[in-house]
Amino acid sequence: MLEVLVLEVRVLEVRVLEVRVPRVLQVGLLLVCAWGVAGLTSGGSLAQGLRVVDAVDVGSPASEQAHHYRGVAAFEGRYGSRNWRASREWFEYTVRVYDDTPVTLVCVWADPVLDRPTFDIMVEDATLEADASRRAGSEPCSTTVSVPDALTRGRTAITVRFRARAGKTTPGLVELRVVQEHLEQAAAAHAGRAATESMRHPASPAQRQTTSRN
Repeated sequence: MLEVLVLEVRVLEVRVLEVRVPRVLQVGLLLVCAWGVAGLTSGGSLAQGLRVVDAVDVGSPASEQAHHYRGVAAFEGRYGSRNWRASREWFEYTVRVYDDTPVTLVCVWADPVLDRPTFDIMVEDATLEADASRRAGSEPCSTTVSVPDALTRGRTAITVRFRARAGKTTPGLVELRVVQEHLEQAAAAHAGRAATESMRHPASPAQRQTTSRN
């Protein structure tokens, strides 16, 4: 009895595999899947969550070169095993961003940021307000900066400048991070393009026969 059931299941599997879906329906299903993924990610229900999309390791020649470091009256120092940079004028980096979600900058410092700031944080020449400084145990102090959407809209990179106020010096920066909830839609877009291309250039009967055999 058991062998008969197994045989019936196998026959059913073969018959299911032999069912051929019309090509127009196949393309339609591909498009629906692509649009569905894009809609879910853009709606936020399946978003990836906040993550670091770019970071500057201050004092690292490779990282600073990759982020187009510039500065005036800047100098370096050591904080444990890491480097920091400060300036009596200004220094800046260019970091990668995506324009689909809000951008938050996280500045990690080698020393506490004073209650009476000695410097300004600027993005694309606009001075921004920094949130309260935080220090967890022996960890370096950090501050966060919310970047207005108007400064990142249509951009793939922004310039972040640390400018000392008159007669003051910036604190020593250890690391600069860019945090975003970036929505990956490349896969959905690729599926949509593939489906459209398939509709424009359908496979020949010989190609479909080869595919069905595989």
